[in-house]
Amino acid sequence: MGSKEAGSLIIKSMFVFEEVFREYLDSVGPAVYSEISALIEKPAQHEKWTGSFDLWEEDEVWFAPLEWAEDGTKEDFKAYYCLDYINDGKVLDEYLYHISPILGITATQAGFSFALERKYIGNPKVGDLKKFCQNHRNYDSLIGIGFRQTSNGKLFIPFKVDATALADAYANDTIVDALQPIADALEKLRNAHPLFAELVADAERSFLK
Repeated sequence: MGSKEAGSLIIKSMFVFEEVFREYLDSVGPAVYSEISALIEKPAQHEKWTGSFDLWEEDEVWFAPLEWAEDGTKEDFKAYYCLDYINDGKVLDEYLYHISPILGITATQAGFSFALERKYIGNPKVGDLKKFCQNHRNYDSLIGIGFRQTSNGKLFIPFKVDATALADAYANDTIVDALQPIADALEKLRNAHPLFAELVADAERSFLK
């Protein structure tokens, strides 16, 4: 189908798009994002981590232990974890809603990132911070767990929720049952936290000396 034919079909079906997006904004999005937020918040609270857990209203989820805090916002922690969307610039990728990478239908991947806030650890260059992480004694263990280093120096573990499973779960009011890939990635992050804590402490010693 050519672009003109596709455009003609879109115009003829615009009423369908209106209904779809209205239903997403009014019902589907808030329900799914609320379950994702709650799924992340519960174990974070168990660990006594602070953060923001409202993906629908705040458009982000982040969390960190209080000992990493410099102040009260994400930008004022020397390090933090967050729900993230990573592309690394390999493919031009634009999407309207975070649900798209969460479902794995874009080049951008959804997952959890660990990030060091450079301004609180001596403001090293991104390249120097990446090399520090790569040379750290815990790096290979983190890679083995499933993390990878991104172009901006974060350590990122991806996940993908199956669209058919989520659609069926939404219809049956059991959304959380389809979110196991998120829970699995989060559990790996929690298990890796001691490794990240050592990395944070060593980064401070290295770049603040």
